[in-house]
Amino acid sequence: MDRTYLDRLAIRTSIIRDHTPTVLQALPSSYAAIQELYTYLTTVYLPTRFPTIYSLTPTYLLNKATDHHIPLTPSSPLQALHTLGTNIDTEFLLLVPSPDGDGYILGGFIACFPSGFDTQALLEVEAEEFDINDTHLRCERQLVHRLPQTNALVFSFKTYLTPLTQVKEEGLGEELAEAIEGLRKGSVPEIHYYKRGPLWGEKVTAYLRS
Repeated sequence: MDRTYLDRLAIRTSIIRDHTPTVLQALPSSYAAIQELYTYLTTVYLPTRFPTIYSLTPTYLLNKATDHHIPLTPSSPLQALHTLGTNIDTEFLLLVPSPDGDGYILGGFIACFPSGFDTQALLEVEAEEFDINDTHLRCERQLVHRLPQTNALVFSFKTYLTPLTQVKEEGLGEELAEAIEGLRKGSVPEIHYYKRGPLWGEKVTAYLRS
């Protein structure tokens, strides 16, 4: 929980409203897991972990920061994901047992900020066209949790974005530049290409050292 909480919730709400099918989906096989996750978060985790923000009542969870009354019983699994997505600054992906019993499948998700690039938008875009003032360092805090009743796996992650200009101003430019170059020098150099290093690496490291 930080000072950007309300701003990020506003952005998440806007994204969910404008791009619902892209950021929020659920298969029937995930409905029970969604309900289990929702109940755990609203009645146990949030009021216990953040008691100054969330207050539990017999019928709803009060978000004191937004004054939202979060129902303890959602009207549907999709509404449950919608409520979580507009009140918690974290992405949730639910992995449920595969129908054939072989591993897990993605059964439902609320993810406003998935990692990746719009490859169509990058067609014919050269590295020098990127605006360094609109470039950020992206970090994620990831967690995998097994729900005890449905045995579903919940993969959650929270994204942090720091402007590269801020990294440089704080005197950490050289350290980050070395870390970027280290992507192709480590034991798994393929990570450099997985992270699209050839597209942005040279320009970013040059800026950080300038």
